[in-house]
Amino acid sequence: MFPLVVAVVGSVMEKSLVKSLLHVLDYFNSM
Repeated sequence: MFPLVVAVVGSVMEKSLVKSLLHVLDYFNSM
């Protein structure tokens, strides 16, 4: 049960990291 929770949290954090990186790239492109 616990490893499943860790995997879900890890994937969510990965997606949020990717989204934040895309936001940063968009920010630099708009400058």
